[in-house]
Amino acid sequence: MSRSKVLVVLDDLEWFSCTHFQKGLHSTHVTVTHFQNGELSVHFPQNVTGEDIVLLKRFSPDIHGDIFELFQCIDILNRIGAKTITLLLPYYPYARQDHNTNNESKGALVLANILANLGIRKIITLDMHAPEQLRRFPLKVQNLTTEAFWASHLRSLGHNNHAIQIMAADKSAIPRAQQIASALNCSFGYIVKQRNATGEVQVADISGFFPEKRTFLVDDLIDTGRTIIAATQALRKLGSQPITACVTHCHFTETLLSNLTSSGVSQLITTDTITSSKQIQETKPKLLNIFPMLWEEYLKQDRA
Repeated sequence: MSRSKVLVVLDDLEWFSCTHFQKGLHSTHVTVTHFQNGELSVHFPQNVTGEDIVLLKRFSPDIHGDIFELFQCIDILNRIGAKTITLLLPYYPYARQDHNTNNESKGALVLANILANLGIRKIITLDMHAPEQLRRFPLKVQNLTTEAFWASHLRSLGHNNHAIQIMAADKSAIPRAQQIASALNCSFGYIVKQRNATGEVQVADISGFFPEKRTFLVDDLIDTGRTIIAATQALRKLGSQPITACVTHCHFTETLLSNLTSSGVSQLITTDTITSSKQIQETKPKLLNIFPMLWEEYLKQDRA
């Protein structure tokens, strides 16, 4: 007989409830109160003694407040008797701090150490930047990749032939582009980028590109947009057909979408791993709900 489970949603309930995957599982929403000085207080509404908790959290632009909210919620759950806590984090913060030098911060590792000290033993996340850093983590992280997800979505739109191509926005995205292209039976290529001292991105080389084909430019993350913008501008100079950017994580800003459009990006498709302000939500591009993928992975591991 399976143990009782509770899904704790540290998020907008509308996002969670738009799927049918909560059926048969009790879910609850934590109450968060903010004081005038920015401090927050977390209240958990029920007793979970002896139960397995699945804690779901997406991060907003107020990422530090969100992280401390997560810490407080984990502490409460432990104090009121939760048996286990599994974190579902669609986006893992600070994962770009992956440089192997002693004089640079390691934010992702610092976060993992704190979560482990709070009693977390397992996290399920998506497309973590530089997953090789997970070797140093003191807890288990299941890093799901989204190649099959993107291939399925593009196939559903009818993009499953030699008229399209998958381009990696930089060399680190080559394995992603290869797998998506293989699933769609189409060609793939990649862009070699360089960064100068000020962080500006320049395209050094383009390989495997066909100007006559419709292009899907793939990467794991957009923050400033410099990589996607530089890649798009370089491809457009070669006479490219419409370019669609397919990115798992997108840090929306007011200027990002206009900059992408100005560079020649015809459409941005991204998943909803990161929340954004209401103003950005009113103008943001096509979003794909990622919760079903996370939940299916949790259920698969729970059944194993």
